[in-house]
Amino acid sequence: MGINKENPKLYLEKLSEIKKRAKDTFLVLHGGSGINEKDIKEAIKIGIVKVNINTELRLAFTKTLREALNEKLEEITPYKYLPNVIMAVQKVVEEKIELFGSDNKI
Repeated sequence: MGINKENPKLYLEKLSEIKKRAKDTFLVLHGGSGINEKDIKEAIKIGIVKVNINTELRLAFTKTLREALNEKLEEITPYKYLPNVIMAVQKVVEEKIELFGSDNKI
């Protein structure tokens, strides 16, 4: 579906109530792409243990791939245009690791 363009809102109070009732249950935030960083951090504090951000990764991949292919229209060798694409996805992943407080965790 993609990122919600209308500033998606997490209902943190409701999430807190769910966590209280589901105590030892792992909570996952499906559709985390596009949610503001403050809400993501608060949701993690409440008990979210996994945040799905696939759309942001796909957007970084596709945008950078299109740019690379447009720069070299005749290029047919993937290893010549994919490094920038991989770096764009890696950048998003690194930013999310920091945002989620997952740096240096196994």
